[in-house]
Amino acid sequence: MAARELRSYFQAHLIRVLTEQPLHKILQDIKSSDRMINWAVELGEFDISYLPRPSVKGQALTDFIMECTIPEERKKKSRVDDENTQPDNPTQVVISERPEVEYWNLFFDGASNKSGSGADIILTSPDGFPVEYALALDFNSTNNEAKYEAMLVGLGLAQSLRAKNIRIHTDSQLMENQVTWEYEAKNERMEKYLKMVKAPLSQFDSFEVQHVPIDQNQQANLLSKLASGNLEDIDRPVNTEILQKPSIDMPLIASIMCSPDWMTSIRAYIMDGTLPDDSTEAQKLMRKVMKYTIIGGSLYKRSISGPFLKCLAPEDADYALQETHEGICR
Repeated sequence: MAARELRSYFQAHLIRVLTEQPLHKILQDIKSSDRMINWAVELGEFDISYLPRPSVKGQALTDFIMECTIPEERKKKSRVDDENTQPDNPTQVVISERPEVEYWNLFFDGASNKSGSGADIILTSPDGFPVEYALALDFNSTNNEAKYEAMLVGLGLAQSLRAKNIRIHTDSQLMENQVTWEYEAKNERMEKYLKMVKAPLSQFDSFEVQHVPIDQNQQANLLSKLASGNLEDIDRPVNTEILQKPSIDMPLIASIMCSPDWMTSIRAYIMDGTLPDDSTEAQKLMRKVMKYTIIGGSLYKRSISGPFLKCLAPEDADYALQETHEGICR
């Protein structure tokens, strides 16, 4: 677990394991169980040395504190359980409260006027960190269509940040009632938008829709009006994007045939535990696969001190290189 959670440190440094157990001998034993062999292969890519642990006098004190310290939450729960438990009913079961669900909060707004249409998204994490996004709509739209475009982008942004529970705040009572199935969409375009919103909402563990007064949504409202004019007028660092077409008019793209590439075996092992029949190739794959992970259905490679690196198929890599060398890089 330490090697997996602190992988970048294990790759960058020499690791010394202080223990009184013969771990080195066990991991080098070819007669060990399959699980031990898997662990030995996984740890084999790191520079790990096993040394005898010195005096345990200092360790004994920390062990004693760890084992004998009871968190305050457990103390309070223990007192409540003792008060609720009746001596004449030994079979009584006290049901603990469910942990509080942490919600991401999505504020958005859209505006349409003579100068153009725009929308804004403010996504706030459970610990209060905000992410702002401004959209300029390069097509004619109504206020409600701009709001739906903002909601779609906001839900996609929340999914990319791996949010599990989301609370949607809107100053439009119409949208609130449509998303919660209280009202029906009366025209064809609103019905299409509503169907597109329902698809990403089903991917969250839970979601809530709350109506907020306009004065509590002023920040998103102001930024959406700025985005409907000119994105360059926004005087603070905000992620911006220009939508050329309405989301409901975008063509659906489906992968008809996917030929195997260099990522196929790595994906198969991470997702299903599938290994090649050749034992040598299987060992090579098991060593290589520890550098990769799957996030949101895409394969990424871990770097020692930088961000995750997205893996591309050969045709996607060629396209990325062509785009990189266009324009001023030509």
